[in-house]
Amino acid sequence: MYQCPQCHHSFRLRQATCEDRLDPHRCFGCPHCGVYLVRQVRAPQSAAILGGLAGGAGGGIGAASSTLVMRGLASGDTTQALLGGVIGVSTVVLFAVLLLAYTKAIVLAPVGPPAAAGA
Repeated sequence: MYQCPQCHHSFRLRQATCEDRLDPHRCFGCPHCGVYLVRQVRAPQSAAILGGLAGGAGGGIGAASSTLVMRGLASGDTTQALLGGVIGVSTVVLFAVLLLAYTKAIVLAPVGPPAAAGA
């Protein structure tokens, strides 16, 4: 779902108006108010910071959880092995969620009037 920054109307990609598919300034318009928009993909700064922290911490946590699993299996302590496995899986899930948030931020910006040729 997209939301028009001009009229705040929510719409899907298939509902967007398109006058010229080859012109990026005329191929994605709000079906409600008719303003053409440009989709700019960018990551929020907070998600970038969290992604970096999760990636850095993920390596350390992954090594620690692997150690817990191996020690638990070697000593026959299933609780320790299970704890290491839970920590490892939760780290992977957290990293995947942060990566998804980092890559899927799309910002809509209104398109100004086209510049005159030779101006």
